[in-house]
Amino acid sequence: MKPKVVIAGGGAAGMAVALRLERLGVEPVIVEREERLGGKVRGWHKLFPTFTPAAEILDPLVAQIGRRGIECRTGAAVEALSEHGVKLASGQTIEADAVVVATGFTLFDARRKEEYGYGIYDNVVTSADLERMMNEGAVRLADGSTPRRIALLHCVGSRDEKVCQRHCSKVCCITGVKQAIELKKMFPEADVFNFYMDIRMFGAGYEELYREAQQSYNIHFVRGRISEASPMINGRIQIKAEDTLTGRPLRMSIDMLVLLAGMRANDDNAALAASAGLAIAPNGFMQSADPFLASPRHILRRRRDGTQEPCRHAGRGFADGRRRNGLSQLRAAMSGLRFGYGINRPRAIDIDSNDLRKSNEILREMPELQTCIGCGSCTASCTAGNLTEFNFRRVHTLVRRGEYRSAYEEMNKCMLCGKCRLVCPRGINTRGVAMLIKRKLGDF
Repeated sequence: MKPKVVIAGGGAAGMAVALRLERLGVEPVIVEREERLGGKVRGWHKLFPTFTPAAEILDPLVAQIGRRGIECRTGAAVEALSEHGVKLASGQTIEADAVVVATGFTLFDARRKEEYGYGIYDNVVTSADLERMMNEGAVRLADGSTPRRIALLHCVGSRDEKVCQRHCSKVCCITGVKQAIELKKMFPEADVFNFYMDIRMFGAGYEELYREAQQSYNIHFVRGRISEASPMINGRIQIKAEDTLTGRPLRMSIDMLVLLAGMRANDDNAALAASAGLAIAPNGFMQSADPFLASPRHILRRRRDGTQEPCRHAGRGFADGRRRNGLSQLRAAMSGLRFGYGINRPRAIDIDSNDLRKSNEILREMPELQTCIGCGSCTASCTAGNLTEFNFRRVHTLVRRGEYRSAYEEMNKCMLCGKCRLVCPRGINTRGVAMLIKRKLGDF
């Protein structure tokens, strides 16, 4: 008689596990609370970093499940894990020799961040909303027009002490880059801004996609969190933020604000874990039995005496098919930025008054400028007398924002000795870029 395994969760991860177990001679049973298999992936448009349509990944999995005759119980929620298998919310029990928990995650409710106006102002959407709009082939504003300036805000519901979401969701950064590129392809003339705390490109091909977004699509990246969004009389949205690379507050009007919603643990995780004697991590997800050798799913098995134990290689699975070895417990960064214009407060930069078209033209002609990672090696090696605060990354930021006078003043610190090029990890020809900027900007 074949051993039987119940898989709680019928997303991409759960289906992949079921197919693998079936090939090993195990009888898998998928239990999915939704009426259809697929989990979160059913709502995605294209997957990073290859821009593969989600349907091209999901449909073959569903088809294989059907061809192999794997039992699927949809519209059924697992209420508890028992020594005999699982208990469903209907009261029915499914006996099994092991249980795989692949119940995925819940998207953070962006309404909890009231300062961004989700659910209050028109044209404030989440990353999931944007995926749905892309699937429908109609990314439009509330009045039916197309956006001319779009801002994407990272870490909404991640690394945020205020809403008790201290962990990093890990996929928001690459999602923001992917969606920014898709928006730029849809609206080539639009200005697209990504506001972030840190760019965390941890996966294969992610860093390359981040660089492509800057060099090939001229997408703006601003290191700083938006503190406030408010409606304007003309129907646009005004946002306030701070560029932490230059230490200057800024404000700008936009047509659409996209909130990159993080992932949080499901509400029933604690109850499921308690029923099986499993541990819950501080972030609310299932605790891996081994932080180094853990698999991406949490597996429960029964000892011969009928008691339960987590397998050595236990982990957790996600309904959207993304595999993660664990969420790092990270101290939340700044929880918000206060705006004021008191003594010694830098003047806020008004992006609306700058000629960003000229910025786009300059950056297209000098792709080297956009590969700077802000490591500070150029500043540390600068020998321009007492002008050792020259910072190449600051020049890049100023040019992007259309602050040409400040960029020119910064470039005037450069003595064109070329020493910083020797220490640049990206091999940027800083001397050549400096000369080109001076020619392009002329005299201020």
